Amino acid sequence: MCTSSPPKFFALLNDSMDAAAFKVYVSKCLVPQLWKGAVVIMDNLPAHKVKAIAPLIEAVGAKILYLSPYSRPV
Repeated sequence: MCTSSPPKFFALLNDSMDAAAFKVYVSKCLVPQLWKGAVVIMDNLPAHKVKAIAPLIEAVGAKILYLSPYSRPV
């Protein structure tokens, strides 16, 4: 999250990020900090694409922008 104020949340996971952990982060930490018109930029991690994530973010009037898939330069 880009902000001019100090970050409000840090977490360490002992395992890789999965959909369940990401959903908890989004619902408990990210969504309460969002506002109508905010833009959440996410990459293509499978946990970011779980169907339950977008409705949580969009319910507060924020939008989601997914980055293009990575392709190696040729």
